[in-house]
Amino acid sequence: AWEAGADIVKLFPADIGGPAYLKSLKGPLPQIRLMPTGGVNLQTLKDFVKAGACAVGLGGQLVEKDAVERGDFDRIRTLAAQYVELMKQARA
Repeated sequence: AWEAGADIVKLFPADIGGPAYLKSLKGPLPQIRLMPTGGVNLQTLKDFVKAGACAVGLGGQLVEKDAVERGDFDRIRTLAAQYVELMKQARA
C-alpha cells in the first residue's frame, strides 16, 4: 500500500501482535505511517500510539451496537470524548 502511494497503512488486525508488533514494524520502516485497527480500545490506545501509531481505527469499540439500538447517542459521544482525551495524552 505504501509503495502504491498510500499516506497511511492500515494494520489489521492489530490485536494479534499488539503494540509490540507495531513497534517492531516501525524499526525498519520508520517512514511508513501505520494505523492499527481491530483490537484498539480504551485500554490499548495509548500503548499503540506510544509504539508509533499515527492514528487508530475504531469501529464497534466506539459505536457500540447496543448503544445504537437503544438510541443512546450520549454513550457514543462519551466514548468519543474519552478516545480523544486518551489520544491527546498519548501524544503529549
